[in-house]
Amino acid sequence: MMRGILLNLEFAYNLKGVPLPGIRGDSEVVQSFAEMYCRYYNVPHTIHIGMQSYVWTQVNKPLHVKGAIRWTALSKKERLQAMLYADLKNPDSNKVYRTIGFEERGKIVEIKFA
Repeated sequence: MMRGILLNLEFAYNLKGVPLPGIRGDSEVVQSFAEMYCRYYNVPHTIHIGMQSYVWTQVNKPLHVKGAIRWTALSKKERLQAMLYADLKNPDSNKVYRTIGFEERGKIVEIKFA
């Protein structure tokens, strides 16, 4: 925990004179950095958007849809992973993604500095 705080402080210090419009990434990491950066430079911040990240590890075969199966076979061969990001404010789309086989992998936020 202390190491993360020190790294955030060092990063914020090294940005001196560099305009930073915002930051995006893992929710906990980004919010921790934003708090440190805003205290250090006395600037406000706002959460612009929150997203849930998903990966598709197993196909729940839709009826009469072969494209999804071909994509999954190709992605395994090429070691690719289907991912998507969904707005946390839209519970309906998040439910649909989980229903068709996507698994939650973490929350991502975008924070803007004024």
